[in-house]
Amino acid sequence: MKNLFIFDFDDTLAHSEIPVFVKMKDGKTKRLTSREFAKHKLEPGDLFDFSEFNKLIKTATPIEHNVELLKSALSKRNNKVTILTARELPYPVTYWLKTMLGLNVYVVAVAGSDPNLKKNYIEKEIKKGYKNVFFIDDNVANIMAVDTLKSKYSDVNIVTKVAEKDIISESHNSLRELIKNQLKKIK
Repeated sequence: MKNLFIFDFDDTLAHSEIPVFVKMKDGKTKRLTSREFAKHKLEPGDLFDFSEFNKLIKTATPIEHNVELLKSALSKRNNKVTILTARELPYPVTYWLKTMLGLNVYVVAVAGSDPNLKKNYIEKEIKKGYKNVFFIDDNVANIMAVDTLKSKYSDVNIVTKVAEKDIISESHNSLRELIKNQLKKIK
């Protein structure tokens, strides 16, 4: 059975503070964080500038529970594991995964944020014979696009998951568990 595991990178496997710039039609430039970018609507005549994503990743914080899923997928020999990123170049992600996590993972850059780019890549892989497909991404639009493949390929088990990306909630959950355990001891 051929298994395909596909992970997004930015805000799925790691948080980075790489800015996205908006070149506005009036000539001004606006800097957006990844969270601001996710909500930003372009005005007519404005353009996104993703050039910072072509540089090596200097600082990024791994999202541990998603990295653990990646490592688990990599541990099985019959799995194909791919990082599918909207970035233009795969090398910054490949380099970071190798130097920071010690992982050799195949990285595909689709060079755009249109959800159909990721959907089309996954569909090409399905046509190669993968019967189990797992896709995790922080962008709900990407998940919805890939979900459309479920009815087209009913003989393929396609599982999509919106990435749990909030590092703060992880520490809150850990803290909540710690508090619950301490309260049990007091009673």
